[in-house]
Amino acid sequence: MTSAQGRAGRRFLSKLRGLIGFRAGTHPGVGIDVGSASIKIVEAHQRKSRWIVTQAFVIPRTHDLLEDLKKGFQRVSSPHRAVIGVAGSALVTKVLSVNALDSRDLADQVYWEAEQYIPYDIAEAVVDYSVVGKTQDQKTEVVLVAIKKDALHHLGDPIRKAGFQLDVIEPEVFALAQAFENEAQAQNLKTPGAQLILDFGARSLKQVIIGRGIPLLVKETGQGGRNLMDELAASLGLSAQDAEHLVSSEQVPVEMIDGLKQKLLPYVTEIRRTLEIYAMAQLGPEVQLVALGGGYSKIPGLNLLLEQQLRLRVHDFQPFTGMDIEIPEVDRVNVNKFYHLMGPAVGMAMRGGDFLP
Repeated sequence: MTSAQGRAGRRFLSKLRGLIGFRAGTHPGVGIDVGSASIKIVEAHQRKSRWIVTQAFVIPRTHDLLEDLKKGFQRVSSPHRAVIGVAGSALVTKVLSVNALDSRDLADQVYWEAEQYIPYDIAEAVVDYSVVGKTQDQKTEVVLVAIKKDALHHLGDPIRKAGFQLDVIEPEVFALAQAFENEAQAQNLKTPGAQLILDFGARSLKQVIIGRGIPLLVKETGQGGRNLMDELAASLGLSAQDAEHLVSSEQVPVEMIDGLKQKLLPYVTEIRRTLEIYAMAQLGPEVQLVALGGGYSKIPGLNLLLEQQLRLRVHDFQPFTGMDIEIPEVDRVNVNKFYHLMGPAVGMAMRGGDFLP
């Protein structure tokens, strides 16, 4: 990507080529997804035309993030190309169309446009962009990304202190999209229209609509599965831990399923609102597929509820599809158990991963 701020400054964000950008080199990439409940780490590289996963594991979060990250550092073989994602209010993404005479004029225009969209002082941000093509009226189409500098330090400092060599910081939703693109190719999931990718985490619901190989709309809501469990527990007179245990079991009481559906409806409404905004703004082709992942994507009845309410096909996002898993047999159980958590970490590992002969 090309920096629009201090053009000689450090490039914090990864290059975009569609949504997939690979580099030649000698090291695996390590994707580190730091969530509110756990840290997901995936180590991968490319061999010929295949992606090889050599590590994939989940570390539950404690009160000491640095110690948690050190545990992850001890398990990877090559921590030299660590990629982490940024999300939340510190991140701004936007697809822009601008008239530009040359690359310098383009950078100036993108920087000016960024000032209109960033909700904080642009001097506090790192601004980056990638050219993705031309519009029908021959304007230059770019993806703009802005991240607050203090968020970069907040994310990057503990990663480095744990021993990793931080290579790239990028929007978490872009990594999510990259992992989906890989799965879509392997499973022939590509549609003529756009795809909505959902990551239903502990404390957030991330949404990204992908079309024409670029993120057309990104939205994040600061309410996730843990909030849902708290509400459900209160309504049933249970502890949040007991409610979560029941939901994750295979024998969920019927009365609890009904309560779950009611508690899930506000999240479904939020997703429907995103689709309506996308359609009204005419940002791209019609959404034809929903890919559902994240730590709370396995809530009983969620998949069916989304299909009924959105009237769209809902796909169980499986980010390791099409990859060769070369990790110890004992750890493969965890890959099968936690695959729905790993989308962002897989995409981040692909950003940093090299081609190995």
